[in-house]
Amino acid sequence: MAKVENAKTNRVVLGKYEIFHVNDMYLYRLKASNGEILVVSEIYKSEKGAVLAIETVKKSIDNGTILIYKDKHNLWQFKLFAQNKRLLVVSANYTSQQGCEAAANSFKKFAAISPIEVLEEDPEHLIEEIKINNETAKKGGKIITSVTDDIYEFKLVASNGVLLCSSNEYTSRQSMNNGIEAFKGAIKDGRFVVVCDKNKTYQFKLYTSSGRCIVLSEAYKNKSQAVSAANSVASFVFLAEIVDKEAEGKSNVKVDRVLKAAIIGVGSRGGETYGRYFMERPDMFKISALCEIKPDRLKKYQREFMVDESQCFVDENEFFKEKRADFIVISTLDQDHVRHALKAIELNYHILLEKPITANEEELYMLQEAADKKKVKILVCHVLRYTVAMQKIKELLNNKAIGELVSIDHLENVTYWHQAHSFVRGNWRKKEDTAPMILAKCCHDLDLLQWFANSECDSISSFGKLNFFNAKHAPKGAKRRCLDCPHVETCPYSAYNIYIKKWKIDGSPKNCWPYNVLTDETLSEDTLMEAIKKGPYGRCVFYCDNDVVDSQSVNILFKNGVSANLKMTAFSKYSGRYAHFFGTMGDIIYDEPAGTITLNVYNGQDQKWTISELTNELRGHGGGDIHMMNYFYRMIVDNKEIQETSLSCSIQSHLMAFAAEKSRENGGELVKL
Repeated sequence: MAKVENAKTNRVVLGKYEIFHVNDMYLYRLKASNGEILVVSEIYKSEKGAVLAIETVKKSIDNGTILIYKDKHNLWQFKLFAQNKRLLVVSANYTSQQGCEAAANSFKKFAAISPIEVLEEDPEHLIEEIKINNETAKKGGKIITSVTDDIYEFKLVASNGVLLCSSNEYTSRQSMNNGIEAFKGAIKDGRFVVVCDKNKTYQFKLYTSSGRCIVLSEAYKNKSQAVSAANSVASFVFLAEIVDKEAEGKSNVKVDRVLKAAIIGVGSRGGETYGRYFMERPDMFKISALCEIKPDRLKKYQREFMVDESQCFVDENEFFKEKRADFIVISTLDQDHVRHALKAIELNYHILLEKPITANEEELYMLQEAADKKKVKILVCHVLRYTVAMQKIKELLNNKAIGELVSIDHLENVTYWHQAHSFVRGNWRKKEDTAPMILAKCCHDLDLLQWFANSECDSISSFGKLNFFNAKHAPKGAKRRCLDCPHVETCPYSAYNIYIKKWKIDGSPKNCWPYNVLTDETLSEDTLMEAIKKGPYGRCVFYCDNDVVDSQSVNILFKNGVSANLKMTAFSKYSGRYAHFFGTMGDIIYDEPAGTITLNVYNGQDQKWTISELTNELRGHGGGDIHMMNYFYRMIVDNKEIQETSLSCSIQSHLMAFAAEKSRENGGELVKL
């Protein structure tokens, strides 16, 4: 969700409000000067009611709020809210954030000044009332409530987890609860309307008997899908269990006692991921010691995590003089992991170890031997195994939902800006300083593939190279630093576009990755600008000292005969993994950008799950970070052996990465493990 700032109104070019009626309903829409429909209103009982609503919109342009939203289909809408948070208008659907922002700016330009025209009917027939069956009630649905920044809302999901519709926003829990009751009442006494936008996508809206829009659906490809979803709403709503998202998220782990945590490497992962979560759960964790080589950063987190100054260290030798907690988080640079882990083992720490473990094969076995000798638990942060999406896929494979697994196609979209941030300008840009990119970025993916295949790897071949991020691809006249460059506004890799413009589009957060990697100061345009003026993240991507690949393909044969292909690429606009599992009786498609898992059965009923409705927690690698930390907590408290992502389990993915890199360096030769 992003906020659209006010813009100067153009008082020369005019759009047009059109009031029309469908059956006995009156609506209006606002068209731009080129005829594009920008917004469609709620319904009103009379022409006068529509006129009064238009006047309210005109008055709210300056003192209201316009917010931009993305749905599960990657479609974008903007919404205008009055000062009292009431939803006034909803836009059409747009296929890109940029297109939606442009439409929102057009809306601001035309909304306050456009004249009103009254039509006899909707000449384009884009709006239609539909009849639904509200007599059949089904069990298994959920009304999920949530609150973010003092804004309350609810969603209705079907028994299979598919999102059916979302509410408007409320300013209190009581008003939201009243909204849920109004929602149920509208099923009986209100009206469903289907709206078709310029992109030929369909959305249903449910209006109360007084004409207020109470819920909105997601976008659908055709009218029949929208009508089917509306009927599902009527079927599930009356027997739906009301679930509080925040309360359910906090009840998913049994809490017995508080564990003390020490963190070495208080950066993006150690500080912002693990440290922040420990602070959210004082019933489970207490941060008792910190070690960080950057004094300013150490001081920042010492203050924010309320750690006694005597337990904060710049020198790792001082830090490791004695045991300071029940377990330790090791989130330093890759080449330091094993050295720090060996010191922690000597003090009998249980260890939460950031991946990759090491780029050195001998160190893997050295660490395993030391851990076995001292009987300490080491959980490697292959967090994706802990997401509900991966657990669902693993469950389907284990249950033979597609028969015997034959092969897997797996795509890792690094995205153009993430490649520039982490692997061109950032800490993982040089193989000798960290690890080969197939290990640094894709040990997650290799771990998942051998987990899904349920087998060790037999052999690997791989191709890949640094294709683009080098001096020969620099545009004419490019400078060494982005802010000095004539292409600063137009280059997609420009630090200004990635760290200033994108930060603003994201709502100018005060603390958010990747922007908080640039500076330890509170995020602002000034602090970010200072960082890209002087720091490494302001360098031209074509003149950095990077040497890791920007594209690589890996072909894998497992010992049980399952084969897999992993494609890692920097050259994608949107992030997210895509995987296709082929079996003897069906196939499974995992589409992270769309947020779905689809099961196709050759001789049976297909099924589809929406990931956001399978879990109440999608922060941090799709919820994997939090589920992993909760799992680790129980392993320590219950004194049980780690089953998922233990050190011994994680060694296999590293051996696969080493083999892939060896094959790549030797022109794709087959490497046996």
